[in-house]
Amino acid sequence: MAKPSRGRRSPSVSGSSSRSRSSSRSRSSPSRSLSRSRSISSSPSRSVSSGSRSPPPRGKSSAGPARRGRSPPPPQSKGASSPSKKATVVQESLVLHVDSLSRNVNEGHLKEIFGNYGEVLHVELAMDRAVNLPKGYAYVEFKARADAEKALLFMDGGQIDGNVVKAKFTLPARQKVSPPPKPVSSVPKREAPKPDNTAADVEKDGPGRQREISPRRRSPLPRRGASPRRLPDSSPRRRPSPPIRRRGETPPRRRAASPSRGRSPSSPPPRRQISPPRGSPRRIRGSPARRRSPPPLRRRSPPRRLRSPLRRSPIRRRSRSPIRRPGRSRSRSISPRRGRGPAGRRGRSSSYSSSPSPRRIPRKISRSRSPKSGRFSLSDHRSPEVSSFHHNGFSQIINETTGRALHALCIKGLLRTSVLHTNTLINMYTKFGRVKPARHLFDEMPVRNEASWNTMMSGLVRVGLYREGVGFFREMCGLGVRPSGFAIASLVTACGRGGSMFSEGVQVHGFVVKYGLMSDVYVSTAVLHLYGVYGLVSCSRKVFEEMPVRNVVSWTSLMVGYSDKGEPEEVIDIYKGMRGEGVGCNENSMSLVISSCGLLKDESLGCQIIGQVIKSGLESKLAVENSLVSMFGNVGNVDCAKNIFDQMSERDTISWNSIAAAYAQNGHCEESLWVFHLMRHLHGEVNSTTVSTLLSALGHVDYQRWGRGIHALVVKMEFDSVVCVCNTILRMYAGAGRSEEAELVFKLMPAKDLISWNSLMACFVEDGRSLDALELLCSMIRTGISANYVSFTSAMAACFTPEFLDKGRILHGLVMVTGLFDHQIIGNALVSMYGKTGKMSESRRVLLQMPRRDEVAWNALIGGYAEDENADKALAAFRTMRMEAVPANYITVVSVLGACLTPGDLLERGKPLHAYIVSAGFESDEHVKNSLITMYAKCGDLSSSHDLFNRLENRNIITWNAMLAANAHHGHGEEVLKLVSKMRSIGLNLDQFSFSEGLSAAAKLAVLEEGQQLHGLAVKLGFEQDCFIFNAAADMYNKCGELDEAVKMLPPSVNRSLPSWNILISAFGRHGYFEKVFETFHEMLESGVKPGHPWGLVDQGLAYYDMITRDFGIKPAVEHCVCVIDLLGRSGRLAEAETFISNMPMKPNDLVWRSLLASCKIHGDLDRGRKAAEQLSKLEPEDDSVYVLSSNMFATTGKWEDVETVRNQMGFKNIKKKQACSWVKQKDRVNKFGIGDRTHPQTLEIYEKLEDIKKLIKESGYVADTSQALQDTDEEQKEQNLWNHSERLALAYALMSTPEGCTVRIFKNLRICSDCHSVYKFVSKVIGRRIVLRDQYRFHHFESGVCSCKDYW
Repeated sequence: MAKPSRGRRSPSVSGSSSRSRSSSRSRSSPSRSLSRSRSISSSPSRSVSSGSRSPPPRGKSSAGPARRGRSPPPPQSKGASSPSKKATVVQESLVLHVDSLSRNVNEGHLKEIFGNYGEVLHVELAMDRAVNLPKGYAYVEFKARADAEKALLFMDGGQIDGNVVKAKFTLPARQKVSPPPKPVSSVPKREAPKPDNTAADVEKDGPGRQREISPRRRSPLPRRGASPRRLPDSSPRRRPSPPIRRRGETPPRRRAASPSRGRSPSSPPPRRQISPPRGSPRRIRGSPARRRSPPPLRRRSPPRRLRSPLRRSPIRRRSRSPIRRPGRSRSRSISPRRGRGPAGRRGRSSSYSSSPSPRRIPRKISRSRSPKSGRFSLSDHRSPEVSSFHHNGFSQIINETTGRALHALCIKGLLRTSVLHTNTLINMYTKFGRVKPARHLFDEMPVRNEASWNTMMSGLVRVGLYREGVGFFREMCGLGVRPSGFAIASLVTACGRGGSMFSEGVQVHGFVVKYGLMSDVYVSTAVLHLYGVYGLVSCSRKVFEEMPVRNVVSWTSLMVGYSDKGEPEEVIDIYKGMRGEGVGCNENSMSLVISSCGLLKDESLGCQIIGQVIKSGLESKLAVENSLVSMFGNVGNVDCAKNIFDQMSERDTISWNSIAAAYAQNGHCEESLWVFHLMRHLHGEVNSTTVSTLLSALGHVDYQRWGRGIHALVVKMEFDSVVCVCNTILRMYAGAGRSEEAELVFKLMPAKDLISWNSLMACFVEDGRSLDALELLCSMIRTGISANYVSFTSAMAACFTPEFLDKGRILHGLVMVTGLFDHQIIGNALVSMYGKTGKMSESRRVLLQMPRRDEVAWNALIGGYAEDENADKALAAFRTMRMEAVPANYITVVSVLGACLTPGDLLERGKPLHAYIVSAGFESDEHVKNSLITMYAKCGDLSSSHDLFNRLENRNIITWNAMLAANAHHGHGEEVLKLVSKMRSIGLNLDQFSFSEGLSAAAKLAVLEEGQQLHGLAVKLGFEQDCFIFNAAADMYNKCGELDEAVKMLPPSVNRSLPSWNILISAFGRHGYFEKVFETFHEMLESGVKPGHPWGLVDQGLAYYDMITRDFGIKPAVEHCVCVIDLLGRSGRLAEAETFISNMPMKPNDLVWRSLLASCKIHGDLDRGRKAAEQLSKLEPEDDSVYVLSSNMFATTGKWEDVETVRNQMGFKNIKKKQACSWVKQKDRVNKFGIGDRTHPQTLEIYEKLEDIKKLIKESGYVADTSQALQDTDEEQKEQNLWNHSERLALAYALMSTPEGCTVRIFKNLRICSDCHSVYKFVSKVIGRRIVLRDQYRFHHFESGVCSCKDYW
């Protein structure tokens, strides 16, 4: 017998088996057959080329060997008609089964997508009824066959919402294929098999591969007479036939065939028995329906002994793939002796062996090859991402190395690829950030479908090449390729992420509207989110309202836009509308709503939202739990935040950051640092948000040590290149008052954004460096960075002093030019700027020009009137605010209360305001309570302040400070020091204001030891660098006579502020060092600081007064005018002083008339003195100093009748003269002396010492000045009265109780008389002791018979 050729098969075995395998492949993979032939035949039979025979009828016995393992088809009756079969075929070919769909897709979306290829009759989405979610596949029915074929061609391997889908022809679950008519006879006729000339229909196309000359297609429906294929979701049949092995599935295990004994080698081998798959019902022996007719006997030559192609595989020898298959494996191998194929055909039959292979192949890829083409089969691989390669391509690959290994096999031709595989390969490379090989694959594709273009464009967006993605989109449009909805949504998202691609996004929006893609909910949602990213929430709202279909993502995107804009109220309103339309929330939308409740500080609303969270079952979602922790942290409920954090089953970095921020926002700095410690050791991941949260809590002078440590850790972890972290470090140093360190951080930043510039500008303003802040704004504008409303607000805050008013007007013009005037914050800043500089008319004009006036603007105007001490206009503005229905807040009430300053305001304004506070419900506010204490104290009712203070249950540091200020205002320094001591005893930490008030009280009382103790405590608590505290300490040392200590306390002249210069000049002037006063003043001018108060002699003082008004543009205050009047009055130029008073720019107060009256007393000008006394009586009717000065003036000129009249008026009005007293402080005891005091325990020794002093100084030339004795007695009695003055008694006690050589320190509450001043000079010269006397006005340093005041005090 002739030896069969390699291209032919035996007609009895090869031909039938070939037809069987071809038929099974056609049924199992219709999409693959369609893509290979590009056409689908409507005929149920398979077409063959001319000259070849048709296959035998399916009802014949020749079909038995071709369909092993299946029941024989029952014969069809003659009456069975073919049209029903054709109708079934057409019905099947019009329905597509679409798999691997996203869970978010809906039937309308699918109908719109597939409607691009033709008319769609019906779309059915398979649903999982248990959870009411899609199963991931659907059925699409077309009206025309050509449309269905077109959809199959383009959608098999295409993308829907980012998922690579698979499509094939099938029937939906709702339709059932009717079984064929029952055969007449169940036993088929046995016929001899006809020779099959299939070898003439194929030709060789490479080794082991056949190529068909003409395409032959079979209908995907089951054959007539065969068991129908079970559809998805259909109930199983009672006796199912063995399943057909499809492409990619694991073949059933077969038995290895062995030749029987005594059989001739040329005899045909016995028929193979295929075991049914595990779990299927076994065939009953003897059943006529499952009988097979034996194949005809035919002699054949023995097969050639072949080596397994795996032994020669280069993949096996040179593989370096990391994929391994350890141990034994059931691999498919070629048996040369037991092969079933004809001789000369390589690998036509195979057997399954459980024995290990001769050489271990270290590959994860299966060693089995396709029996027809010699390619690898990966269906039996143990890894799902590899075993599903033939169906899913590279879409399931999660390891880049595995994907590249599979790609290498595809390049070598060992794996069959299609457009689906190439598309998924492009998607895989872009998923791993490898855009260059992905673009190369796309450029080298011979055939591209729409999915190829969409996949490439989505990949460019995924890797962050947003502009390249827009350019690729233009290329697609130029070639006429229509992008999918998912690609358009991805492109719109790219325009939002690009940061500066708003114009491109608007163009894409126009394209979407032009082609009618706004009906796609995903596209319209992406457009909505685009406008939200760029802050155009009004446009987002408009797009949202025009959307025909909205899902939960659309609502959430609108919420995100308003949340990023800083409008949490709108987020809550959107949530209410969402609930009203019945749209359920997901974890993202619920997280936004919870976070908005935290921003609104509304804990009750947040608890209501928590009820909805529990009701919807989202309480275990990680994003929701993180939002709950953040919300409770924002509302101040740290315990609830901690409980939620402790109960979380899973924590990510956001969870740790949220609990750290909750502690940091509520002042628990140490707890936040402990959370950071646990986060580093338990969680292990720290990001830039973590360190930014910690640094924001360390912006205080007390936490600088920890702040510097976190700064060092930032540098160590290389977060110093992150802009937001650098901005937080900058704000940390700014909060601690260290503007130099903040400026250094700013200069070392590798990149700066607008927040960086604004933060440093605000830091300069808070540190008093207004000029540096304005220069920084100029540098910012020159750099090309566009300033926003925050920049101009900080710059305007730098112009809150009168000397920067002109620059503030320039800023006003800039905001008008740039169009920022309509911004609410800019208008409020302008009102505050003009109010702080005293330009209340301009402030009111700006307020009226504002398009919208909120409570902040009105508060700024009312606060400006209060600082200007204009109570009438402040109350008028408050009434207008209420008429315009603008709600008042606690700041409004505090500002109005601040305008009540005089005793006359108490009944007219103060108490009615208190009644309004009670009726409006502001009485429980802590700030309002403190303002009421201050208001009653300023209006002269200190007892009411004490009553309010004692009724408070919870007193914070602000309440205590208000009480300190109230007592200090009334001159009760001892009570201030007692309150400070009580604050320390109850464990309350003093702040800057507490220390300032305590030091000021110590300065007024001239108690050096108490002042030193407060200063030491301030240094211990870290307040040594606070400008208010060291200025107060320097003033305390100055007023206690320690001039050297005061000079040491002040900073160097380079960094000295205006208050520091004033304190230094005042110290030199108070101690009588007038030359140093002039030197210090000129040094201040040279350093660039403008003066605030003039000091000096008469002519020089007047020149300095003209200088500050003419050269520096400073509006004279009442203090300046008092200094000028005192200069002119003491020098005897009383007429000029009176003229100056009449020309003053403000109304004269009590200080002005008191200074003039004192000058008239010195020079004996009775007329002007009487006029000044009358004005003083009107302003201060109960002030004893008015009557004392008038009485002394009349007594000096000898007008004893007028003296008696004044004293009678004092008695009639029950006004008592303030008694003069002097005291000497020794350790913890104060020795106080009055005029002629004899209550001291050492009275005898004191008067004896006083007599000794009188003898000594009279021997040195002392003569008593009896003109200072203002009693109508003889000269001897007047001299005796002079020696009874309290300062002389104090001097005698100090000299006898202090060691020799020590400085004597004496204090007096009134001005020292000229005769006592002369006695002190003589004593310092005769006894040789240094004496320091502090009276009501200044210090007198007596040494060697000379006083530092040069006899001018």
